[in-house]
Amino acid sequence: MRRTGTVGPLRRRIDGRLQRQSRAALPTGTPRFSAMARTWVRVLSTAAGDRWVWARMTPRRDAALVESVELAPETRGISLAPRMAFEPHDVAERADVDRPFPPVRAHRVADGWVDARSSSVVAARQHILSDWAYDNLAHGRIKGASLLAHDQHAALHVLPRAAATVDRGIHLGGYHSQNWYHWVAEVLPRLSLLDRLPEEWRGMPLLVPEWGRRPDSFREVLDLVAGQHPIVLLDEARPTLVRDLVVIDDLILHTPGFAVGSSPRTDLELMSFEGMQRYRTLLRRRLGLDDRIEQGLRIFIDRQHDPERSYNREEVLAVAQGHGFRSILAERLSFREQAALFSRAECILGANGAGWTNVLFASPGASGLCWLVRDGLGGPWFRNLASLAGVGISYLEVEPRGEGNPLKVDYWVDPHRFDAAIREVIAQR
Repeated sequence: MRRTGTVGPLRRRIDGRLQRQSRAALPTGTPRFSAMARTWVRVLSTAAGDRWVWARMTPRRDAALVESVELAPETRGISLAPRMAFEPHDVAERADVDRPFPPVRAHRVADGWVDARSSSVVAARQHILSDWAYDNLAHGRIKGASLLAHDQHAALHVLPRAAATVDRGIHLGGYHSQNWYHWVAEVLPRLSLLDRLPEEWRGMPLLVPEWGRRPDSFREVLDLVAGQHPIVLLDEARPTLVRDLVVIDDLILHTPGFAVGSSPRTDLELMSFEGMQRYRTLLRRRLGLDDRIEQGLRIFIDRQHDPERSYNREEVLAVAQGHGFRSILAERLSFREQAALFSRAECILGANGAGWTNVLFASPGASGLCWLVRDGLGGPWFRNLASLAGVGISYLEVEPRGEGNPLKVDYWVDPHRFDAAIREVIAQR
């Protein structure tokens, strides 16, 4: 990677102030940016050190690409509604989605700007995003290091004149890719299709966010899937210009974030069942795991003290321990240790969160109970992953203590309902 220059501290301060002023000038809740807003941005950007660019929202199917090739044909797609504890199975099943998953393609783009936290590409005055994200823009909200604002038709980007530049590469950025779930379940599955790329594309380096190479579980799982593939690190804070870029479609389709006031919807998510099964098989084979449940191994996904989302943990853990569960702290285990533990567990308990991503490694016949605050993003993600392994998950709603973001608010778990829910889950074995 090479840099073409530097931006001084004073210039960065000026750019930051101009960007804040521009955000305040841009309209919200309107179908298109107004002519006044566009004019105001042009005026402000004349004093900026970097280029301010309007880009037209464009799905990959309509983008000006160098080339596009199919890696996997249309197959089965699913999105499974959360099944609540004590709820008849057929109630949740009526909301399940089972429909074709579109063909998975690789796309080659010339002079594309990429972002570690987004799978979108900016090229030729286009903000190129997946077909699914484009078709569901009304339900989403896009983020990115270069993105100032967007509506359903246009996006405003700040592209640095002193840009990091890469000659060629395969993009591995993605929405919230610094999160364990998004990294393992959404970003890395693209690597399972590398062997299907055209021969001249396969040797390209992988463009990886900086957190993907830190000495922790993120790097462990990347090395497991990527092997000795060459790596180029992406700057976390600024977009990177790639002269010859390859972008691979996702095996899990979702809206780009959530619009204000919205929440996950089963019908706005879709997972390639066959594609993700192939990815799961690849991971388990390279880890040396097999389908072997250890009778009596019951795990409680614990977490270290968190000033947000605190709950009556000691009381809850005591109930779980009464049923033979033992606490595990995933952050104290290596990736291989986490995967091996989940592969042998007969039953899993834990609060809604990224730790449930490891259900991908569980063995058929295991069961689980996940609890979450009402409206706390109880989407289909973990039940979808569990379905790949033949694992059943139930959800238990718990009571918030106070108001605010249901993902961050403190809550209380009713120990009697929790006890009954555990008994139900164990009985499913």
